[in-house]
Amino acid sequence: MNTFRLAVTVAAALTAPQLLAVSPSAQEMEERDIWVAAKFEKVLRDAAWNPGIAVLNQHDPIQRNTHAESPLQIKETVFERGVFCHAPSKIVVQLDSPGKSFSAQAGILVASGRAGSVEFSVTIGDQRVFQSDVRRGGWPALPVKVDLNGARSFTLEISDGGDNIGADQSAWCDAKITLENGEVLWLDELEKIALGPRYDLRPFFSFNYDGKPSSEFLENWKVERSSRDIDAHRTEYTLTYTDPSSQLVVRCEGVAWKNYPTVEWTLYFKNEGDSDSPLIESIQALDTTFSRTPAGEFLLHHHVGDKAHIESFAPRQTTLGPNTSLEFAPRGGRPTNFEWPYYALERPLEEKGTIIAIGWPGQWASRFIRDEETGIRVVGGQELTRLKLHPGEEIRTPLIAMQFFGGDRYRAQNIWRRWMFQHNFPKDHGKPLSVKHGAACVWNYGFQCTQEGDIEFINTFADKGIDLSYWWMDAGWYPGDGNWGKTGTWKPDPTRFPDGIKAVTDAAHSKGFEVVVWFEVERVAADTWITQNHPEWVHGGAGGGLLKLDEPEVAEWVTNHVDKMITEEGIDLFRVDFNIDPLSYWRKNDAEDRQGITEIRYIDGFLGFWDELRRRHPGMLIDSCASGGRRDDLETMRRSVPLLRTDLENNPEAYQCATYGFCPWLPYSNCPNWEKFDTYHFRSSIAPFLQCNWDVRKDDFPLELAQSRIKEWRSVADYYFGDFWPLTDYSTHNRSWMAWQLDYPEKSGGLVQAFRRADCPFVSAQFQLEELDPEARYQVKDYDAEAGIEKTGRELMEKGLIVTIPEKPGAALITYEKISE
Repeated sequence: MNTFRLAVTVAAALTAPQLLAVSPSAQEMEERDIWVAAKFEKVLRDAAWNPGIAVLNQHDPIQRNTHAESPLQIKETVFERGVFCHAPSKIVVQLDSPGKSFSAQAGILVASGRAGSVEFSVTIGDQRVFQSDVRRGGWPALPVKVDLNGARSFTLEISDGGDNIGADQSAWCDAKITLENGEVLWLDELEKIALGPRYDLRPFFSFNYDGKPSSEFLENWKVERSSRDIDAHRTEYTLTYTDPSSQLVVRCEGVAWKNYPTVEWTLYFKNEGDSDSPLIESIQALDTTFSRTPAGEFLLHHHVGDKAHIESFAPRQTTLGPNTSLEFAPRGGRPTNFEWPYYALERPLEEKGTIIAIGWPGQWASRFIRDEETGIRVVGGQELTRLKLHPGEEIRTPLIAMQFFGGDRYRAQNIWRRWMFQHNFPKDHGKPLSVKHGAACVWNYGFQCTQEGDIEFINTFADKGIDLSYWWMDAGWYPGDGNWGKTGTWKPDPTRFPDGIKAVTDAAHSKGFEVVVWFEVERVAADTWITQNHPEWVHGGAGGGLLKLDEPEVAEWVTNHVDKMITEEGIDLFRVDFNIDPLSYWRKNDAEDRQGITEIRYIDGFLGFWDELRRRHPGMLIDSCASGGRRDDLETMRRSVPLLRTDLENNPEAYQCATYGFCPWLPYSNCPNWEKFDTYHFRSSIAPFLQCNWDVRKDDFPLELAQSRIKEWRSVADYYFGDFWPLTDYSTHNRSWMAWQLDYPEKSGGLVQAFRRADCPFVSAQFQLEELDPEARYQVKDYDAEAGIEKTGRELMEKGLIVTIPEKPGAALITYEKISE
């Protein structure tokens, strides 16, 4: 039997106790507070004096208690603890109380053989209190003992011994600090910290005004700063800049979340003068610089957007060296079309970073620009702005959100997931999102469903004991001459639905099912009610095109019309599709001195449309679909749920890849199943929302098998509300395994999903699980095995869980539950 080992090594803040749920650390919250103070209050606040180590120089990342997963060994002696450092290395140690002594065993590791030459030193202030001679590979460990004499900071250095850094793989082993109060700190347990002010006081956005960059004049404008508590979760910060000559007012409305290390803001520009403003250009809602220590480099984690391809939402990472840059922008004006406006900018050697998101349901752009030293400029906003504002006119910018993190990036992603669930995704009739089960018949009728057909399906699902959350009516229920894409007449087809959609919703409600109904009001086809009666409402006129949501009259009409349909037809969930790229329509409508204004007004109308529907129908969910997942930015997600991730359906490998790339950012979604009941296909489609595209009327429909699969899905789907941990690398290849863990500490358990693809030669894989209680015992259940096993949390995290999948392709479904402390 072929076996191989797959594992993810996660660096954690070892000074913190074992966490049984991912939650923000005090250091992360403090980092957010330091940024807010600098940027909103114009006050420099450094971090409290925390115990920790600041890596100022390092050839390779430091490693704790190991070197490349091998023990720390100097000549014959193996050390259980210590810090691996490759010369040249410089580490500053900070203590929270006076130190008494520092001791260690220092030397070159056996991995270097007899090669390598280094010198070790310890410095307190500007005085070197320990200096070794040149130490060489193969020599025994050198005892180091230094009196700290009450010092609260000292520096450990390893030089290259005067030649070069080849084979200078060294370590401070058994390194400990004894404080004057008797407490002992181990070097390998200290958290990584940064030294000195992290952020400057300059504005964190930019624009050009009357031909000049805001950096040249903004500080000379009148500035007002205020703050207030909005509620138990949020503090609002407002910055207002006023140009004394033109009376242009730039207002920044920011929010700091009290229970997350997260801050967000939106800019508003208003002309309070009596004449048109000078040109405002290149408005960047985000324009700020992050710095790193001299050691290490910035690592940008970014993703592909949706493109109806197996690589939709694929994770990417790019190291940004000096004088390099990356630029991103979606295609055609839909915000997650081919690109993804969510990033994690990491400083791996410092074990710190910042998550950045751009919320804009339009054409955004971002840039990450490395300087030649230790800084990176991050710029983001609407891609094109070059406009004058009329007297009294106001515009807004994209929403920017940032989350500060320390430690492992995937831990940070899970904090983001929790923030999305708690504070961003809309509530379902006042309750948090929950597991849902839907079904549809539209595909059986070629998008030409009938009242009789829908009701037949609803009754058949109910009669066969398949309990649904939603009956799903997708495209084609309106008049369209047999073409579902002929959108623009928003009423039920009187021939196919003589009693309207209400007859279908009544039938569904009588069975306890709610009803999802598909709309696409923004795309208007020729020869429909809108183009025939109001061609002036359409960018494109009578020939069809884009509905003018940028015009208040049109936005008001569509809001009232859809609201009336929701009420009169008994619709429970408003499903919105968007199969048109709007950007060319927006830009063709702009005058030379008003570039970007149509897009801004359109987004105002779009967001206002959804906000008003949600106000009139409290608790009603909206599904954001745009040719799959092409409008999933943060502003849209605050008003909707992304039920269809991508239009690439019925592809198990694409489902696996989408789950891997999508779930760290947007943890609620739907995965359709197309009567694929084998374990590989069905388990690939497990998600919080299960959509069943099944023809249950067929005589040979496998009802018993289908019901068993639904039971299996229900038994594990809740785990998707927990924390997501990848257990393998991302891969589209058929020779690979793909696996992840969903840990739900609030339920004292979790789920492991693993997939062996069709051409993979390896029968077994071993996965080290994350965030378990090391001292607790867990009952582990493989859904394809008769009996479960018991393992300690420590065994599952350190030795790992061996998963065997005999068939290929194949899928394993494994749960674990804490049974004792």
